[in-house]
Amino acid sequence: MNSAKSNYKFNLLLASVFTTAFFLFGFHSASADITTGLVNHYKLDETSGTTAYDSAGTNTGTVTGATFTAGKIGNALSFNGTNNYINS
Repeated sequence: MNSAKSNYKFNLLLASVFTTAFFLFGFHSASADITTGLVNHYKLDETSGTTAYDSAGTNTGTVTGATFTAGKIGNALSFNGTNNYINS
C-alpha cells in the first residue's frame, strides 16, 4: 500500500513540475511577417465576373469555371474540384 501511495505522490509532484514549466516557458509568442515573399493574396470577395483581385499586389487572377457565391463570411468562390481554377 505504501508503494502505491508513494507512486501517487511522485506522479503528482512530476505533474506539478511539468505544469509549472509549461506555464513558465511554454507561452512565448512568435511573430513572423507573413507577407514576405507573398506572390498572390486573393480574398475572393468579389460578387461576380471572371476577375479575382490580388490584395498583395498586381497579380490579378482570371477565374475559370468557378462561380461567385455567398461565403461563411462575405463572398466566396465555389470550385467543382475538377477543372475550376484561378490563373494569375
